[in-house]
Amino acid sequence: MKVNILNVTPVMASEFLSRNGSNRRVNQKQLDMLVREIESGNWRLTHQGVAFYDDGQLADGQHRLCAIMKSGVTLKMPVFTGIKKDDETILAIDCGKGRTVADSTSISGVKLSAGDVSIAKGIEFGYGYRAFKRLTHIESRDLCEKHSEKLSNIRYLFPKSKPFITFAPIKVAAANAVSDGVAIELAKKFCDALVTGEYTESIFVNAVRLRAKLIGNNYNAGVDRLTAYNMMYNTIIRTARGEEVKRILECKLLK
Repeated sequence: MKVNILNVTPVMASEFLSRNGSNRRVNQKQLDMLVREIESGNWRLTHQGVAFYDDGQLADGQHRLCAIMKSGVTLKMPVFTGIKKDDETILAIDCGKGRTVADSTSISGVKLSAGDVSIAKGIEFGYGYRAFKRLTHIESRDLCEKHSEKLSNIRYLFPKSKPFITFAPIKVAAANAVSDGVAIELAKKFCDALVTGEYTESIFVNAVRLRAKLIGNNYNAGVDRLTAYNMMYNTIIRTARGEEVKRILECKLLK
């Protein structure tokens, strides 16, 4: 097996892909993520590149090659040749545990959890469609830095977790309500009542009614996440206005 560091041009990438005899289908989200990484200037030379079996067929790197073609940018990367093509070697490629964004940021000296990234995505993109775009680890880090104030508020509002209640859309709705003018101490009392089911001021019965609605239904999936966000946001806004919410409705956001 040999390796060379080459400047892989879009023309070379096209030729390399012509040798892609049997590989996985291209994942569009993965491809889009790599293209953004290239176009933003965040691509870095690492040990990961392109590999060919000893019969000349492409072994690894089709998404990187597709990203070079789509972006039109030449990238420097290692190109491995002469990899033995047998069942054991094929099964060994890419079978290790991939690094999560939490793994990568921890190694780089930044503390970032998967939950932080999920919440930051909800703040940035909302819950109007079923799936977020896939982000690079750099994009995830930058997104969390962009929304650091809201993430800090969420940690204050929800110091403890509660199944069926403290999932991401609920936290995002609370943080957005604070950004939209709800006093953070009122939001804190609301969230405490939501999590514990206990309150001392009558207006926070709204939170307990929302709590019962959330526990009675699993909103933490698909389009139901938007419904949960709307219910949380509407209820906390109406609570801040001093309105008693006798019935929690699955409806659009209040204006």
